[in-house]
Amino acid sequence: MDDKSVSIYRLKHEDTHKAGMILADAFQNDPVWKLLLKNFNISQRCGFFELPVKYCLRYGNACAPSENIEGVGAWTTDGFADMPILKSIRSWGLISTLKAFFSTGKIMKDLLSVFEPLSRDRKENMKGRHYLYFVILGVGTEFRKKGFGRKIIEGLIEESESSKLPVYLETSEDSNVKMYEKFGFNLIRKINLPVVNLPQWEMVRETES
Repeated sequence: MDDKSVSIYRLKHEDTHKAGMILADAFQNDPVWKLLLKNFNISQRCGFFELPVKYCLRYGNACAPSENIEGVGAWTTDGFADMPILKSIRSWGLISTLKAFFSTGKIMKDLLSVFEPLSRDRKENMKGRHYLYFVILGVGTEFRKKGFGRKIIEGLIEESESSKLPVYLETSEDSNVKMYEKFGFNLIRKINLPVVNLPQWEMVRETES
């Protein structure tokens, strides 16, 4: 990265529906989400992916490369990484939260089982440290290989360097590991998630100064 500030678009509340649509499209072939959301229709998928966007809008940053929302990136700080229920209600709204828990049925229980090891590892790997947690990154299939994902990651790194906070993330695809390594992320650990029996890579990027 050079010294020039990265210009990214901070999402607004009225953008969350489109952001959910973009993420649903971006993650349609992701191995973990493809399995967990296999019984969801497109409307449910879009609604599901709106949730982390709304959460990070309130407790962190949710952005896109431009107002056209070709892709979506969202992150928060370590104190909000686990999305506790009360904070979720504040960001999603009570009705949306109840709909998320009751309309998705068994998946909410599965989500807790699947991702609990990641939460445990994150707390162990970053024990005693403050950091930015990269919750989600997705680029619409028609917008890939045009630099939109790079722009979001560079915006995240700019905030990381400015705040002097490292960035922590997990990813479910080996190709993503190689991509993140190009941005200075280092692999901490690879684990297999329970229930879905699929791999997940845990990574961190330290600040340069």
